Amino acid sequence: MDIHCRLPALNKQFDKVIGEIIGVVDGANRPVGAAAATLAAWRRLFATLADARPLTHQEKLAAFGEMSVLQELVDGHPDFRVVSWTGPAREPHDFELEGVSIEVKSVGADSDTITVHGLSQFARAEEKELYLIIRQVTEDPNGHTLSELLSEILTTCDDPTLLRERAGRLGIYEAMEDTTRFEVTES
Repeated sequence: MDIHCRLPALNKQFDKVIGEIIGVVDGANRPVGAAAATLAAWRRLFATLADARPLTHQEKLAAFGEMSVLQELVDGHPDFRVVSWTGPAREPHDFELEGVSIEVKSVGADSDTITVHGLSQFARAEEKELYLIIRQVTEDPNGHTLSELLSEILTTCDDPTLLRERAGRLGIYEAMEDTTRFEVTES
């Protein structure tokens, strides 16, 4: 198997590919199949990232708020599944759990308004309880970048491949070179 990265901007991320392939091949009953499946997942992610544009400050702030809730769900609820994170698919709610929908809105330190993308964001789905979480997210030199937050969640989530894919839809990946650090200051 011969693999290489054609986009120099993704070389750091490509190192993760190699590490994951080595990890799945080691001890696999069908190493070639395991490597091919892992490579296919990464190819899908790279195709998404190749078309990604840089995030605006507001998009970073919103993504950080949403991903901070994701981290709390992953860390605090052992039965939480990444498939429940529906925000990157542009669904009305950011999380769809059994019996509960969660919508996350993030505001900066100087903002007192949220953006609503249609009334469906405040409509209950299938008679589920709907929770609105409003997070104040501010820049903080001691905070985390989006890529650092993603890396932390990847270590404890149930499906790292799906998490990378969904984060990639938002333009977030582990080796992104953004240096903006955020912290949730109020929720």
